[in-house]
Amino acid sequence: MDSSNNIVKRINLLNAWASSWSADGSGPATETVQIEFDDVVIEEGPGNASPSA
Repeated sequence: MDSSNNIVKRINLLNAWASSWSADGSGPATETVQIEFDDVVIEEGPGNASPSA
Protein backbone atom coordinates (compact mmCIF):
# COMPACT_ATOMS: atom_id res chain seq x y z
CA MET A 1 0.00 0.00 0.00
CA ASP A 2 1.11 3.52 -0.61
CA SER A 3 0.89 6.43 1.84
CA SER A 4 -2.79 6.96 0.90
CA ASN A 5 -3.63 3.29 1.65
CA ASN A 6 -4.15 2.45 -2.03
CA ILE A 7 -3.17 -1.02 -3.19
CA VAL A 8 -0.03 -0.75 -5.34
CA LYS A 9 0.73 -4.43 -5.91
CA ARG A 10 -0.69 -7.67 -4.52
CA ILE A 11 1.43 -10.83 -4.48
CA ASN A 12 -0.35 -14.14 -3.89
CA LEU A 13 1.80 -17.19 -3.11
CA LEU A 14 -0.17 -20.31 -3.95
CA ASN A 15 0.26 -23.42 -1.80
CA ALA A 16 2.90 -21.70 0.36
CA TRP A 17 4.52 -23.12 3.49
CA ALA A 18 7.37 -22.30 5.86
CA SER A 19 10.11 -24.76 4.87
CA SER A 20 12.53 -23.61 7.58
CA TRP A 21 12.28 -21.44 10.65
CA SER A 22 15.08 -20.34 12.95
CA ALA A 23 15.47 -17.89 15.81
CA ASP A 24 18.56 -16.02 16.98
CA GLY A 25 18.57 -15.92 20.77
CA SER A 26 21.64 -13.72 21.20
CA GLY A 27 19.87 -10.33 21.12
CA PRO A 28 16.51 -8.83 20.27
CA ALA A 29 13.89 -11.26 18.98
CA THR A 30 14.95 -12.08 15.43
CA GLU A 31 13.45 -14.92 13.43
CA THR A 32 14.22 -16.06 9.90
CA VAL A 33 11.61 -17.92 7.87
CA GLN A 34 12.11 -19.42 4.42
CA ILE A 35 8.86 -19.66 2.49
CA GLU A 36 8.42 -22.05 -0.41
CA PHE A 37 5.49 -21.99 -2.82
CA ASP A 38 4.18 -23.72 -5.93
CA ASP A 39 3.02 -20.69 -7.91
CA VAL A 40 2.81 -16.91 -7.65
CA VAL A 41 0.25 -14.42 -8.96
CA ILE A 42 1.21 -10.72 -9.07
CA GLU A 43 -1.64 -8.23 -9.45
CA GLU A 44 -1.02 -4.55 -10.17
CA GLY A 45 -3.19 -2.09 -8.25
CA PRO A 46 -5.39 0.42 -10.07
CA GLY A 47 -2.80 3.16 -9.58
CA ASN A 48 -0.14 1.09 -11.36
CA ALA A 49 -2.12 0.18 -14.47
CA SER A 50 -0.38 0.81 -17.75
CA PRO A 51 -1.86 3.68 -19.76
CA SER A 52 -4.05 2.46 -22.61
CA ALA A 53 -3.10 3.38 -26.15
